[in-house]
Amino acid sequence: MSEFALTGYVTPHFSLKRNKSGDWRFRVAELVAANCTHKYKDPSRSTSNRTKHAAYQRSMVLFTWLRKDLGFTGLANPHTLDERHYRALAEQLRKKRESAEIGAAYAAGLSTTARHIARWIGKPELVEVFNEALGKDVCKRQLVAQTDKSWDGAGIDFDKLILEIAAHCRWMAMVLMAQAAFGLRRMEALMFQPLRDIELVTVKPGAGTGPFGSKGQSMVAVIHVTDGTKGKRPRVVQIVDDWGLRTARMLIDEMEFLGRGYTFLPPPEKTLEQNAETYMRVLKKFGLTKKKLGVTGHGLRAGFACDLLESHGITPTVRGGDGQHADPEMQQAVYKVVTEAMGHGRTGVVGAYAGAITPRGAARQKKAMEAKAARMAELARLDQMTTEEILQDEGKS
Repeated sequence: MSEFALTGYVTPHFSLKRNKSGDWRFRVAELVAANCTHKYKDPSRSTSNRTKHAAYQRSMVLFTWLRKDLGFTGLANPHTLDERHYRALAEQLRKKRESAEIGAAYAAGLSTTARHIARWIGKPELVEVFNEALGKDVCKRQLVAQTDKSWDGAGIDFDKLILEIAAHCRWMAMVLMAQAAFGLRRMEALMFQPLRDIELVTVKPGAGTGPFGSKGQSMVAVIHVTDGTKGKRPRVVQIVDDWGLRTARMLIDEMEFLGRGYTFLPPPEKTLEQNAETYMRVLKKFGLTKKKLGVTGHGLRAGFACDLLESHGITPTVRGGDGQHADPEMQQAVYKVVTEAMGHGRTGVVGAYAGAITPRGAARQKKAMEAKAARMAELARLDQMTTEEILQDEGKS
């Protein structure tokens, strides 16, 4: 059982006073439990258990840094945090980002939690201290993909690999197929119910059910994504490609064959948390990690976005195109549909999967990629030269 489960979010039978000593882990857990209940920017919305769990884990990381790495070994009560602690945390975050030990997204998450803690302990002035010490660049994320993050982009044969995964765990193979065919997030796929969420609609060839028409298809799969969505925002995705339609039909047939009691893609006898752990374990077993093959399960969403763009005449910049359509109006329509299919509200988010989406951005990205390729070529050339040849080359220049 995890430490989080041991501490939980159940209100203790006694209260901790600010000046009393005690287990710092328990104190931090109680602080999170008592305050991480509603969204900071929208107090009318309650925070999910997943958000609470993340806040707890990040709080543990911050306090572990303070106690073990930054010299504040006696820190036992979060209410005693002051400017020294926040300046030290900012410097620690900067060092870890510069050494590439942590990514920008993770750094941003830790920074947000640090700010929340300052407000929770009644010292909002520490937020300004922290922001000033941290600077604006530490948590700056790259919102435009520079490389193709899809499995295809990594040279992975999806059809071959999915058969290997199915032989090991047919449940997770179906989850991954749903992600690839419908652009689902991990939790969306783990909570997906084919018999409820897939609607097969017959249409007249060329009649279409969306802004692009059905292009001769006689069947459209309407995917209702309702559970596990980001911000609890449901969406509807229309699937018209042959592979996606076959996947939709296969998932329905599989659930009907299994019969009553089988509604979700993962096995019903396991909890959502257990299925999420199995998901990560299967990916790791087959090398589907950034460290080994350079991809994750999220790469299936990137592939879905890029494929959807290409099916409507836009070649993403991460696949060597310019991200543009010959018809500007059609381009706007395509990006809007892709954005909604991915479960986002801003068109610009598509860039995180497919690369630059504006002419200026595409040109800038192309120039940067060419410069990078030139640097890599020069390094490769120097690597093949002998010391004497390098010295001669420098003498000529």
